[in-house]
Amino acid sequence: MRDSLENIFYQKIMNKQELIKIYLKKGLKKSHIEMVLSHFLFLDKTQIFLLEEILEDKINIIKIALNRVLWWEPIEYVLNKAEFYSREFYVDNQVLIPRNETELMTQKALENFNEEKNYDTYIDIWTGSGAMPISIFLENNNEQLNAFAVDISPKAIKVAKKNIEDYKVNIKIHTSDLFNYFLDNIYLLDETKKLIITANLPYIKNRDFINMDQEVIFFEPSVALYWWEKTWFELYEELTNQIIELKSELNLEKLTVFYEIWFDQYEISREFLKKKDLKFDYFKDFNNIYRTIKIEFI
Repeated sequence: MRDSLENIFYQKIMNKQELIKIYLKKGLKKSHIEMVLSHFLFLDKTQIFLLEEILEDKINIIKIALNRVLWWEPIEYVLNKAEFYSREFYVDNQVLIPRNETELMTQKALENFNEEKNYDTYIDIWTGSGAMPISIFLENNNEQLNAFAVDISPKAIKVAKKNIEDYKVNIKIHTSDLFNYFLDNIYLLDETKKLIITANLPYIKNRDFINMDQEVIFFEPSVALYWWEKTWFELYEELTNQIIELKSELNLEKLTVFYEIWFDQYEISREFLKKKDLKFDYFKDFNNIYRTIKIEFI
């Protein structure tokens, strides 16, 4: 007992303001420095503001984390958490960090739920962290909703499962290449009358690095970013064809789908959807760019 007390007493300390000054000079944002301090010291913003000294056993951990941010690693991966739709979700480098643009699709999907009020089934394709379907399930507040989330990556599935368990939501999750899981197990949707689907698929052209931030290029999973060489819309075209096939197998009254697209996919997506004779609408994000498509199959 005496030895442990002496170890605490003789621990070295570092001045908080000195640490902040060092990393500000290196180019880090003060907000990021304070987020790291708050996370690893288990203190809220007020406690961080009042803090004067940091004990040695925490200094090295904090410096390692700050250096990771300094070398372009997204702070969300460093802290293993990201905010989406006013909630916090676990993330790591096996999934994309949830984006503000995806909140637009979440909002539009929720508006559709509220308008119709009796969708009985919801499916999220390429779910990643699961942030969107969890947010939709919780905001929709319908415990009877038959909800699914799928992803092609088993590693992403693990992350989504953690978030689903943390939020205690009744969302069934499966590994699937686009809609193949449901086409192979069509009985799962036999009772479905009104179905809503969301999909945030990889939509960036291979090696389109000029339009991307460095931290995205070097740290976020390429399987969730890049997929095609030509139109960059090919994956959505494949999914659309699968949904049309699914529609022919089921006796649906309503089928609505939401897609998130890249900033330069408006024309090519519009041309494809017109050829398929589908009813659709586009919605602009906060940068006045068309980023979400709502498609009515029935």
